[in-house]
Parts: sequence; C-alpha cells; structure tokens
Amino acid sequence: DYYAMAGIFLSTDTRYGTAAGLQNRHPTKPIELPIGAALPKVALSLSAEEHARKETQLAALKKERDEMIAERQKARRAGTQDQNGARALRLISQVGELEAELSSFDTSGQPKALAVGVLDRPAPGTAAGFGGTLREGIRSQVFGRAAAFGTITDSPLFARGEPDKPGEKVPRGFVSALSTGAAPVIPAKTSGRRELAEWIVAPENPLTARVLANRVWHWLFGRGIVESVDNFGTSGQPPTNAALLDHLALRLRDGGWSVKKLIREIVLSRTYQLGSAFDEKSFAADPENTLVWRMSKRRLDAECIRDAILATSQQLQLQPPIGSPVALAGDGPVSRPRRGGSDVAINAATNVRSVYLPIIRNLLPEALDAFDFAEPSLVTGARETTNVPSQALFLLNSEFVATQARLLGQRVVASYPGGPNGGASANLDERVTYAYWLVFSRPPDAVERTAAMTFFGKFPAAWSKGDKSAPALRNAAAATAAWTSFCRALFASAEFRYLN
Repeated sequence: DYYAMAGIFLSTDTRYGTAAGLQNRHPTKPIELPIGAALPKVALSLSAEEHARKETQLAALKKERDEMIAERQKARRAGTQDQNGARALRLISQVGELEAELSSFDTSGQPKALAVGVLDRPAPGTAAGFGGTLREGIRSQVFGRAAAFGTITDSPLFARGEPDKPGEKVPRGFVSALSTGAAPVIPAKTSGRRELAEWIVAPENPLTARVLANRVWHWLFGRGIVESVDNFGTSGQPPTNAALLDHLALRLRDGGWSVKKLIREIVLSRTYQLGSAFDEKSFAADPENTLVWRMSKRRLDAECIRDAILATSQQLQLQPPIGSPVALAGDGPVSRPRRGGSDVAINAATNVRSVYLPIIRNLLPEALDAFDFAEPSLVTGARETTNVPSQALFLLNSEFVATQARLLGQRVVASYPGGPNGGASANLDERVTYAYWLVFSRPPDAVERTAAMTFFGKFPAAWSKGDKSAPALRNAAAATAAWTSFCRALFASAEFRYLN
C-alpha cells in the first residue's frame, strides 16, 4: 500500500517555485497563470538593459557550471580528490537563483502571474521535465533524484526501504485496509491524483467525513467525540456518541463538504450554547463531561490570545497582506542570518490577524510560540494546553504586550477625558469600568473596583520613588505608565485567557 500510494506522488510534479541551491534538492518552476488571472504582482518590472545583462550573466555561469561538473566527473573517474566541490555547489546555487529571477519576468520585463501548485508529470515516452529547472543529468548527479521518476510511473518496492535495492514495481493504488469494494482504476497516462481525491471523498469511504467532523467538534468544544483525533484505529479511543458522529459526518458530506456550514450548525445548537455552571447531579453521572452536559472551561489558543489583545487595543488589521515576509525576502534560509543581511522579519511589528502570519519550522512568531502553537513540522490534530511560568512572563514583559497595553490605556483615557490623570479623578471609575468591559466583557465587581482605586491611588507615589513598574516606559508620564501597567495586568489575568 505504501508503494502503491508513493507511485501516485512520484507521478505528480509539485511546483514549489523555488530555485536550486545548497539547501534545496527539489527546485521547480512555479505555474504560470493566464493573463486574465488578475492576481496582485509584488515584483517590480525589469528594464530591457537589466534583463539582457542578467541573461549574459546567466549564460556565463551556466558555462562555468557545466565545465566544473565535467571536471568533477573526470576527477571521480580518475580516482583523484575533488578540489572544486564547494565551488560547483555555489555555481549551481547562483544559476538556480538567476534562472528563477529571470523566469518570473516576460520578455518585456514585466512580472508574470505565477503560483505554486501541482501538475501531472509527463506521460511515458514524452520529454521529462522536472519542472524545467535543470537538465536530467545535472539533477541526477547533484540532487540525487533518478531520471526514471521524470515521467508518470509506478514505484518499485525497495527492499528494506533501501533506495539502491529496487524490486518489482507496485501498481499505483490506494490503502486497501480502508477500501470497501473495488478501488478505482488509475489510467496509465495519469498520475492518479484525481482518482485518489475522488476515492477520499467517495460515499463508500465514510472515514474522511468522520475524521473531519470529529475535528470540527474538537475545535469547538476542546475535545472530540473521538478524543484521539489523530487515531481512529484500534489503538485509538472509541467515540462517546457514535450516532452523533455519523450524523455530523453525513451533514458535512451532504452540505458539500463545507466546514463553514457544519460550524454554523453546531454553534447554533443548544449544546454549544450551554454555560459552564456546575451541576452536582450531572457531575455525579458524568464527571469527565464526555456527554457535554455543560461547556467545559478551556484556554484560548495562541492565535485567539494574540488577536484578542490586538482587537482590544484597536490595532488588529483585518485585511490580509499581499505576500508574506518569507516570499518577499526571496530564496535562502530563514532560520539564521542570511547572506546580505536580508533577514526575514518573522517577529516584526505587524498587526494582521494571526492566520495571516508566516509559519516557519523552527522560527515561530513569539506571540504564538508562548501559548502551545502546534509544531509546524508535524500534523497535529489536538494541541497541548499548558499553563507554565513562561506564559505569564511573556504577558508581563514582552514588548508586544506592553505596546498594546499602552494603546489600550490611551483608548480608555481618551474615551473619558478630563480630571487629573493617575489620581482618584471624577472619571477614574468610568475608565476602570470601561477597561473591564473591553477586556472581560463585564463590569468590575466591588472587590476589583476597590483594588483598582487603590492601585491608581498609590501608583504616583511609587513612581516618584523610582519603582518603575512599567520598565518599557521609564521616561513616560506616571499616568501613562499607570494605565499601561493596569491594562497589562488585565491581559495577564487568567480570565482573559480562558473561556468561562
């Protein structure tokens, strides 16, 4: 089954749109879209003189690269030591980067409309492409991919997984353990991607709808009907309500596989609108709340915490950006300093929704990494939810939270101006109440109101004695520092981070 599926993906040409380089063994051209695609173009135009200069430079680099590879082959056959390995790899990287740059412009120097995507590889007997980046010989020698996989083909069964021990070829197909009835036939001249997609969503294969419906339930309630959301096998946990899971799976399929429709149906249900109030009788019958007799208290995920902070301070940008910092920075490593100093600003001061932030392995945005964001290199159906000291330290000390707390304080003060700032002014009570409504969607109780009044009454004296409780604002006025500290304390509270 593994090699039957592998044949489908080996017959698929995935266009990443990346250039050949030292750390990229699978360079491919992006897919060129038609002129009427009406997509935004982020690249600047290229003058005719600049285009010609780069073409000349590319031809010279290609000639030098081919000569270098020929010298390396000659040295290898003669059994002598190769002295030009590093230089050859640098040339390959330079050629790849320049080819990628020139291929993104048309002959007039205008940027093309390009996109990443997938295509079928050429049928057997036609010209092998590899995405049109390098000649087959160079790719086979340098990047280690056999030319036999340049066209649609079945994968051989490699003995013990060793790539140098291919056995008989396995016809392309699907996972037999999940098949009910005859599997679709894959035509010889197609990769099988379409047939695989149709098999995944076929009515005869209910597993797909069950898994997706269970994940939607998990997103909304914090626990799936099958709690082991990544494991529906015999070693996973059984569903707490199999009939409900089947009902949701059918609703998802009959609704055109629209996740939005399924979410709407669930959130409008009585179950989703339950409160989290405790009931002794229900607790005795179902202490784990597996049958959802109340809404379980749970912490907001990383994206919601960041977006809630930005929304409260009125800084959240709802419009998606054009491109991403990774794409605009060009090819090259992003997890360490880059050549030329063009580091990717992953933690830059951008206030777009968290869903639009670039997610890179080993380089997560700080605001997401602190609150159990899923590991980008893994498929994670259920995130861990932790409550550790580093999260409190982030909320109380990070520059991001301090900036948003200051802006929230300015918003509160601007809404109720007048009176001596920082003291027990005529509007202090209204300001505190407004801050609570913005952060918690409720007014403060009597104890919280008294604590807030005490805080603002003592803060100017503590500030004048050098007790700078807002380190990032040491040169600011005491009133601004007081409201920054107060709003930051609200952000750091458990109530702000948890759904009750």
